[in-house]
Amino acid sequence: MSSPLQAMAWRVAAGALLGAVLGLVAVQAVAWWQALGPVPAGLGVWWVKARHEWPVDAGHAAPASLRVFRLPARTARVLHRDGTRYLRQAAGGPVRTVTGDWSTWGAWSETPLRPALASPGERYDVRRRLCSDRPCAAVDAHLLRDLEEAVNTPGSFTAQGRPGLLVVSPYRRRVYFVGGV
Repeated sequence: MSSPLQAMAWRVAAGALLGAVLGLVAVQAVAWWQALGPVPAGLGVWWVKARHEWPVDAGHAAPASLRVFRLPARTARVLHRDGTRYLRQAAGGPVRTVTGDWSTWGAWSETPLRPALASPGERYDVRRRLCSDRPCAAVDAHLLRDLEEAVNTPGSFTAQGRPGLLVVSPYRRRVYFVGGV
């Protein structure tokens, strides 16, 4: 038989463990919510597939971010059918920027995305824009290749604004966010 003192010690230890677990879950929930910030709620995105962040440093005025989200199958089917018409209705509200401010996305357009003053056939170079002066060794090369393919081939949708660049690829069932560049 255990003494009342031992029983109380077990309850205190269990309570402390439960408190630590709940604290960790709360911290993770806040990080998850913040990661979803730049994605309009109307896309139905809830799963962060990959996340790379670069802090503010001497060479950059703002933090940079590359986040990849899984697009729900239902949303991908609707986008195949309705495209920018759906995006104008479902993805129009305010979103959080990398710095935590509120903003909105610009008009939705279909890919391929063309750089300003581009010559015919010129591709939008995501890798050069994001990694030219930032360390991108930790970023999966397949992720950057998939993002460049989504931006430069027909079938995806983009919006630009103060938060950065948002690319929705219904074929890959991915949403790419590039912020701070």
